[in-house]
Amino acid sequence: MGRSKILQYAEKFCAENDIKLVTSDKTYIVHGKDKDEFAGFFFQKGNEKILGIALKAKYYRETILHEMNHALQCLEGADVWHNVYLTKAELKRFKKYGYEKDDDTTDVLNGWANNRFELDEKTLKNFSKRSLLVELDCEKRTVETCKKMLKSFKPERYMQYANAYIRSYRYLIKARTWATYTNAVDFYHGNFDEIDYLSPISAEEIKAFERTGKK
Repeated sequence: MGRSKILQYAEKFCAENDIKLVTSDKTYIVHGKDKDEFAGFFFQKGNEKILGIALKAKYYRETILHEMNHALQCLEGADVWHNVYLTKAELKRFKKYGYEKDDDTTDVLNGWANNRFELDEKTLKNFSKRSLLVELDCEKRTVETCKKMLKSFKPERYMQYANAYIRSYRYLIKARTWATYTNAVDFYHGNFDEIDYLSPISAEEIKAFERTGKK
C-alpha cells in the first residue's frame, strides 16, 4: 500500500471512529505543552480524539500505522493505554505545572526533560515504565499491521528501530534528554524476545545512543 492509499485508509479509519485527523506538510508535527516535534501522535482529551501525522516524515507509512494502533489501544480500552494517564494523586501533584485530566506520563517526562521541574528517581522509573509499556504493546501491534499492509515491509529491521525507540525511555532517565534513537538501531536485535525492556540503560547502550554520524 502506497503513501496516498495509507492516508486514505487513515482518513476512513478516523471518520469511522470519530477521530480528528490533523496533518503537517513537514517532516514533523508539533504537539504538547512543550511544543515538541514528532513524526506523529495520537491522544484523547475528554471526548475528543486526535491523530496527527507529519506527511514528510521519513517512515510516514509505518508511523501512521503506529499511531492508528495507539488509537486502537484507546478504543479497545487496553490496560497499558489507561495506565499512562495520570492518577488523581498525580494530577494533584503536577497541577501547578499546568497538567490536567487526560495528560499522561510521557507529557510529564517531556516537561522534566525540558527542565520545567524536577522529578525524583522513583517517579522517573514509574513514569518511564508506564510510557515504555504502552509503546511496546503498540509496536507489537504495528509489526502485525505492517506485515498485512506494506509489501516492502521488513519486520526484523522495523523491530530494531522499535527496540531502540522503546529503550530510549530508559536512556531518558539517565541523560535527561530524549535520544536520537536512530543512532542506536544497529545495537538491538530484530525481535521482541531478547530484551529486558525495564532494566537500567547499560553503558554499551548509552554509547550506541550517543554515537554521531548516524540517522
